[in-house]
Amino acid sequence: MLTMMASLAAARVLAPSPASLPLLQLRGGFGVGVATSAFESYTRLLATAPLATNCISAACLGMLSDGIAQSLTPCASDELCEGEAAVRTWDFERTAWMSVWGAAISGGVIFFWLQLLSRLFPNARTLAAQLVSKVFVNQLVMSPGLNGGFFAFVIWTRTAPRMRMNASKWSQLVDKYRRDLLPTIVRSCLFWSVVQGVNFKLIAPQFGVLWTNA
Repeated sequence: MLTMMASLAAARVLAPSPASLPLLQLRGGFGVGVATSAFESYTRLLATAPLATNCISAACLGMLSDGIAQSLTPCASDELCEGEAAVRTWDFERTAWMSVWGAAISGGVIFFWLQLLSRLFPNARTLAAQLVSKVFVNQLVMSPGLNGGFFAFVIWTRTAPRMRMNASKWSQLVDKYRRDLLPTIVRSCLFWSVVQGVNFKLIAPQFGVLWTNA
């Protein structure tokens, strides 16, 4: 009997007091708490500075995607890949240009474009006809626009002479369009019709640009 009473007394002493329970819960859910706080902060930024937040987010995602792409290739450019002993080097200039494209186009242009689509098709979330029309118009305009613009951007920024178009670069761009633009548009429509259908139907409007870039 005395042993049982001593055990109960010790259990009461060792048990956490009510004041200490919140601290234990906070420690146990620290990762979730940080993620929730970051998400809430990001949502507030989208509400108070939507254009700047989307541009910065798209620039960061552009750098991240280029970093992944470069890590999956043996070298930074076709010229460096010609030899068997090619050494992987990081193309910082390419990453910088991808961040510029991300901020200006994937962030800024897409932000205003999605706002326009929302005005043109205000009931796309509830009416199937508007949803299909919204996806169709998006692909009709943005698939050739973005893909064609990206081809031109790469030639303008990555081919000598940099940041200016001469006759040779115009010829390269025309050849690129003839060879690759239509197949790229077809593949783009197959993929992005599904992605943007989900976006226009299910994703909250303030996260539309982030969804498109992610």
